[in-house]
Amino acid sequence: MKPAFNFAEKEAWARGLSYAAIHYTMRDAAEAIRAWPDGENANYYQDEINVLSDELRRRRTAQR
Repeated sequence: MKPAFNFAEKEAWARGLSYAAIHYTMRDAAEAIRAWPDGENANYYQDEINVLSDELRRRRTAQR
């Protein structure tokens, strides 16, 4: 069964992470996708990477 991806929850979760935790999680998700690109969780991990990337972009914009 595919896990449901709740963007609002993940965005709130990402805001509480440190930069190191964001980068680690992004690398971990990317490795999971590379290991099993057609797996049932691949899209979930890609969505997670996208949310974390958006959070990094939000932080860079906020620093200006």
